[in-house]
Amino acid sequence: MPNIPGLIGYTQPDVFSRVRTLQRALSIPGGLRILSVIGEGRREETIIESAQGSGLDGFNPTFTAASDGYGRFVRLSNYPVISNRTTILFNNAPLRIVEGTIDGTSFSAEYDAKLEIATGKIELQSATIKDQGGKLYSVSAANVGDGYLSTPTLSDVNTPPEIWTIRCSSVLKDGYGTPIRGTASFIARGTVSGQILDGYGQPYIWTSDGSVVDNGILSFAIFNNPAPAQPFAVGDKFTIEVESKVLQSMDNLEARYIATVDINDPQTFTEPSKLFSTYGTPSTDNTLSLGSQMAFENGSTSILALQAKPPLPRRTSEIVLPVYDSLTGTGGATGSDDADDLIFAITAPGLPDSDTQVNLFIINTDDTEDQIFPNKVTFYDPTITAAFAAYEATGVDALLMAEFMDPAQSGYSYSYTVVSDDKIEQNGTDGTVTPIGVGSTATFYSPSAIFKTADLTDGKYIDIFQTGTANEGRWEITAIVSANTVRIARTGGFFVTESNIQWQLILPSSESQRLLFTTDLALANRKGLRISYIDNKDAEFYDANWAEALDVLETQDVQILVPLPTQTFSAIQQAFRVHCERMSSTYYKRERILLTGALQGLTVDNVLGTELAAVEDIGILEGIQGDDVEEVLDGNIEDLANYGVA
Repeated sequence: MPNIPGLIGYTQPDVFSRVRTLQRALSIPGGLRILSVIGEGRREETIIESAQGSGLDGFNPTFTAASDGYGRFVRLSNYPVISNRTTILFNNAPLRIVEGTIDGTSFSAEYDAKLEIATGKIELQSATIKDQGGKLYSVSAANVGDGYLSTPTLSDVNTPPEIWTIRCSSVLKDGYGTPIRGTASFIARGTVSGQILDGYGQPYIWTSDGSVVDNGILSFAIFNNPAPAQPFAVGDKFTIEVESKVLQSMDNLEARYIATVDINDPQTFTEPSKLFSTYGTPSTDNTLSLGSQMAFENGSTSILALQAKPPLPRRTSEIVLPVYDSLTGTGGATGSDDADDLIFAITAPGLPDSDTQVNLFIINTDDTEDQIFPNKVTFYDPTITAAFAAYEATGVDALLMAEFMDPAQSGYSYSYTVVSDDKIEQNGTDGTVTPIGVGSTATFYSPSAIFKTADLTDGKYIDIFQTGTANEGRWEITAIVSANTVRIARTGGFFVTESNIQWQLILPSSESQRLLFTTDLALANRKGLRISYIDNKDAEFYDANWAEALDVLETQDVQILVPLPTQTFSAIQQAFRVHCERMSSTYYKRERILLTGALQGLTVDNVLGTELAAVEDIGILEGIQGDDVEEVLDGNIEDLANYGVA
């Protein structure tokens, strides 16, 4: 036939090729080839751009109507969302989020917001009174009178964040001009609410006779201490701070999240702005938007964007034992194999996934790290957990040694495991105990602690768990002395003076995790320990080698594929190469081209294939060795790999 471009006249049936030179690699003018960028992204949504305040923003608590006096219930536009992947920004500051069902019940003041991942509902934290060094109010240092407030309470949980000043405005005096005790009058003024007026248009007045007054926001009473304490004088004042996430005028609320509907859902875009509004702002973490931005800037007329799951589950890193600090004399292991030296608190809110490993890194005094590879014993084993709970309650380690820690008794050697017990809210190695009187009570001080009124009302206690200390045990908190000091008591024995001791603040009504070692795994003196683990919420959110994404791409009409992973680059690169070869075969008839690049960290010789590459230089695995002469001569070359183009 005479219609084959480049040929003149007639020819016999045969296979012919036509060479076309592309001026741009990403697309041909006219859209003859479609480009697909595959990467990770995250939506960025402005929930409230500029709040009205006064409780007018968002919804009511049931999300069935507009807000009417609440101002703290909002919703994401796209839901459900992926668990543990949402960030909420309140005036550009990230909030502490807890995931759960929004059902009208309050949640812990430890968090700023609650997220219901199935519905996208968000409840911002209600108003609470800020703790000020163990009290819910502060006393002016210039006060003449010697008195105090009863514990203030909030009458309106939807009140805005503000500072209330309770000031003495007048006081009755006797015939000698001396203020009369119990007759001082106080008024309250908030930085946002101002001075609240009653139904008669008069300000609320507190008298220092112990009578409770409620102005609709705050409720408390004022007391004057008995003689010889001084009565209040005009100008004396107290301060109450209200913390709240209720939206106020001009507040801004944004969210960063991964919507379930976006995962492995190919969408075509012809405008960068629309792509960015779906997948977020380009960044080194947001490879989908970043790669698409580069494609548009280089002349691509359209892009088929595909958001993939991470190729590996996300890992959480935490230092469970800081290395020894020579300046403060704190931190670091003791070099002992006693039970207390083999227990490490995991204070991050996550729950290590039982089907995965915990990576362990010993921190040296020069801040270098060495990874160790002990044997894993099943996490949350009920027998070991029960033995640990008994040890925590009594301090007697015989059962725990027999069930796990002592290899001679338990059969576990060079091993570790994870158990759950009472929640650790704070911990440190800088505790100081000072006996009071005969020693059945004492003050406990830690410069790194932040004690609050709730530590007393919630029944928390101080756990001193350093073996060999005379004060070892769990002791009841009987009073909050200051932000760094509490009073503790014991029913038997006596406290002695000690400093630089290991301690924990325990909340019995909740739980957190502990990492346990066997005695033959005990850390050397002054060493620290860092761990990394996969949170159970992150364990299922991954797509190895982007196999799910490739299955979706088989049904799409695309010609150029650009995968942009941040992990397991080589494996994904090879998977896409095989995919392109298979789809370009005669059977599938969907010719495809793979655009890819070299791993960051590879040298020219690595790419040419004349020199093997060490994995740790590329940053794929943690703590693997084998990139210098000594290690190679010792045979530690298991991580050297050929990353040549061929």
